[in-house]
Amino acid sequence: MKLPFETSPYIMAYHNKAFPLGVIQGNADFDLRPWISGKFINCYFRLNSPKFDLYTLDPWGEGAGVNLSQSIRLTREMFDQLSLDILQVVKTLLDNSCYVHGSWNEKYIPVERVYGQSDRMHDYMLIGYDEDEGIFYSVGYTKRGRYEEFTVTFEEYLASLRNSKNRCIDINTCQFCPDGNFSFNKDNCIVELTDYLNSTTSWGEKPERIYGINGVRELKQYIEETKEGIDIRFTRLLMEYKALMQLRIDYLCPSLSDAYRPTSRAAEQIYMLSIKYAMTGKKELMANILINFDTVLQLEPAVLPQFLEAVKMI
Repeated sequence: MKLPFETSPYIMAYHNKAFPLGVIQGNADFDLRPWISGKFINCYFRLNSPKFDLYTLDPWGEGAGVNLSQSIRLTREMFDQLSLDILQVVKTLLDNSCYVHGSWNEKYIPVERVYGQSDRMHDYMLIGYDEDEGIFYSVGYTKRGRYEEFTVTFEEYLASLRNSKNRCIDINTCQFCPDGNFSFNKDNCIVELTDYLNSTTSWGEKPERIYGINGVRELKQYIEETKEGIDIRFTRLLMEYKALMQLRIDYLCPSLSDAYRPTSRAAEQIYMLSIKYAMTGKKELMANILINFDTVLQLEPAVLPQFLEAVKMI
């Protein structure tokens, strides 16, 4: 059996957003634009241990009743000592439309780069199983560098948990709720758009983070100055982020669609060029990446305030 799951969700750069969106998009048989238009609007760049990410509350949709979540937490000692059939627990959860996720040790997962070599804890998602074949269906980034569906045997899954480097082993679940609130959250959209343009956040600032459009500026500077190579996750997220803004504008204020489209296209170019730059290191590619960043940073302050005013009038 396999639960519905969208393997090409709105955001794929990071598992913690791709997983819940995969569940929601895989199950919803209705227009999700109202719901998604009120989410994933602000961003930040983290200075220590650099990272570019979206800043949003409730990415799993629990607050709006979109997903129902529950967790089983066991210490490593309890995991070994309890006479609990973890495989049967997980299969029963899946049988009851509960997607299972948590953190496993990739050293024991064959599709991962570190398989058989070194311990590395990372998040996972199970979307089904085949009892006859003795496998779970999973989804995520693999050693091929792709976000895709793959399988793990029951034994590999157990080994990845039993050899966890975390203090506790969590068996988390989420269950799609079609009766949740999928309406457009106008208030949140206004707050986060304002925060983005003002480079702040209304949900508690952290000193090591630079928010909003200044976070995008910081990302540009980081890419220009780093000697460690471009982290493709950052530029992929930027592309997906601006594609979502384009979707939001197309849905809520189509009259501004053409004005914003050069921004979303520039973000797409940044991602495509960053892949080529990672492969070749050609300086002219970096110059073009920075030019496209300038397009984003010049056009958004002109277009998004108009969009903000239009949202206020809805």
